[in-house]
Order: sequence, then structure tokens, then C-alpha cells
Amino acid sequence: MIYRYLNIIIFVFVLLIGEFAFGQQVPITNQYLVNPYSLSPAMAGYNQTSELFIGYRKQWTAMPGSPKTSSINLNFPTGRRVWLGGNIVSDETDLFQNIYASFSYTYILPVFKSSYLSFGLWGSVFQNSLNLTKINVAHNQDPLLLDKNKLVSTVFNSGTGINFCRNTLNVGILIPNLFVNRSNYEVEGANNIFEIERQYIAYASYQIYLTTKWQLQPFIVFRSTKNINFNYDISTLIKYENKYWLGVTYRQGSIIGLSTGGELINKLTFNYTYEFSNNGFTGYTSGTHEFSIGYKLNIKHQIRNKGSGKYPLMMEYNSRKIKN
Repeated sequence: MIYRYLNIIIFVFVLLIGEFAFGQQVPITNQYLVNPYSLSPAMAGYNQTSELFIGYRKQWTAMPGSPKTSSINLNFPTGRRVWLGGNIVSDETDLFQNIYASFSYTYILPVFKSSYLSFGLWGSVFQNSLNLTKINVAHNQDPLLLDKNKLVSTVFNSGTGINFCRNTLNVGILIPNLFVNRSNYEVEGANNIFEIERQYIAYASYQIYLTTKWQLQPFIVFRSTKNINFNYDISTLIKYENKYWLGVTYRQGSIIGLSTGGELINKLTFNYTYEFSNNGFTGYTSGTHEFSIGYKLNIKHQIRNKGSGKYPLMMEYNSRKIKN
């Protein structure tokens, strides 16, 4: 029982210090509610099975040219403590498009019974493009537009993260972009800069077993980027047998998200989130729709701690405590 209280204390501590310790270049989505890898590659292997997720998000559906985001990511084991993963994200807003791709390496280190540290490292490439065919101008002789359909800039970066897991408690921090990238579009010597600033993300989640069938899982995520306002999410999922769930999210800016999902069939997971707000112009945009579909592959690998036998799944551990 003392360990359960310790987990709650750690979770609340992270919640309280987040505002002081620590927002957005990679698009913000809700997929992390069902796919922790999408938030931090350091959480590869969290469910001890390889997973493939596809996501689509359409913001402000009543507004022409509003942001839309598509993504696909995969993580799988290659050894007793090593997981690899990849992520591709396409983010488009009217005539702007950003494509982000990364490949990650995660090492899982057991530290003591029912606890481990995960270290993630990844390389990434960002491509920013400006579709000039969507620009309507009275005089098309501008050197920026002349004989060009698209302006493209590509930069490389890397990121790192660490996650601590004890039973169903997760606390982590990551830096998606370790380096500050600045590159110019090659147009008549013009200073058209595509810039990626360093970003910091901290998070915590803790799944509480209310009964053997019902679970409650709160999340908190903090994001901070230079020259961008501090951003945070607070979410809660209520789950039934860890297979079906309803959730609510509050995001800074008075944005509310309602989520629902579950296992449609064996190994296939679906989640839908609807976001809305009555604050500012977002109250007139018909909201945001987001879909995620996940599939659990057959590649599995158990985490073992020398001398202590099989390392149990986080959800299995708490279930056994309740039953016993």
C-alpha cells in the first residue's frame, strides 16, 4: 500500500512543478492517450508488444485551409532491452506543409522490482514547403514566385528522452529537437528563414485500479518552446477492463477534448477525439476531429531483471494486487 501512495505523491509532485520547470513545433495531438510512443520514443515497449498506429487530425473544420495532420508510427523489439521505432508526420495548413520523420532507439534498464528507466535517442528530418500555386497575386513577376511552384527547405535534427516507470506510474521528460535549425530559402538572396527552436516536454501518467474491471488514468503534459507560450494538457481516461474507455482533456486556451475508443477486434484499437472551445475564434470553427487506429503486431519480448524472473506488465501487476 505504501508504494501506491508513493506513486500518487510522485505524480502530484510532477503536476505541481511542471509550471515552474518547464509550446509547439511538432503538431499537438491526442494520440498519446492510447499510444505513448507518439509522445515520447522513450516509451517504446510500454505495452511489451510491437504496435503500429495511424492517425489523422483535422482542426477547425469550418475554416478553409485549416490545419490537418496525418501520422504513422511503429515500435518493435530487437533484443531483450532494445526497441526500435519510426514516426512520420505530415502537417499542412493552407499553402504551408511540414513533413517530419524520425527513427528511434530505446534502451530499457530495470532498476528494481516493478520499476525501470527507458532511454530514448532519435534522429529526425524536417522538410518545410511553401506551395506557391496557391498564392493569388495581382503581379506575378515577384522573384519569389517567378518560375517556381514550391519553395522547400530541409533540416536535420535529433532528440532524446527518459522515462521512469513504476507499475502504472510514468514520469518523463524529452527534448524533441536538441539543436536549433535555421535555413534560408534560396531565392534571390532573400532572407526567408525556416527555423526550428529547441523544445522541452515533461509528462506524467498514473493508472489507478478502482476495481478489477474499472481503471482511472490521469495524464498531464507540459510543453515549452522559445518564443511560444507555455502549453499544457490535463486528461483523464476511465477504462473498462483496459479495453474500452471514455476520456476528457483540458488544453490551455479553454480547449476541451472528449475521447472514446476501445479494442474493436483482437489486436485492433480505435480512438476518436472531438475538441471544441467557446473561447475566441475557435468557438466558431465547428471543432476539431481526430482519429487513431492501432494494431498490435506479434513481435513480443519480455523485460527481465536478473535474479528476479519475468518482469510483469504494468497493468497485470496492479490487477494481481487487487485480486490477491
